[in-house]
Amino acid sequence: MTDQKPTATERFFRIAIAIKGLDGALQVVGALILAFIPASTVSGFTHAVITRDLLGDPSGTLARHLESATENFLHGDTKTFAVAYLLAHGLIKLGLVWALARKIVRA
Repeated sequence: MTDQKPTATERFFRIAIAIKGLDGALQVVGALILAFIPASTVSGFTHAVITRDLLGDPSGTLARHLESATENFLHGDTKTFAVAYLLAHGLIKLGLVWALARKIVRA
């Protein structure tokens, strides 16, 4: 019996698949966290970033855009879309990683 060492390409492929799986898992976790975070928490975080002068001038352009984006995110279907997108994208990615890890590759 000969025990062949994996080639560099095989090692890089395995590393890439592991990173892709981690990314997919983080997307699923992010979607679940985002689904259960109340609007007040998101608004409070935005307010904290702006008022603690992390973005420069609190009445500046970047701060106004962040406030506007937060309002649109909280009072529209944007949050629902973000949760659905992250969940679907993460699950599909995890499925592909599972298939590639088991060498079930279908074109």
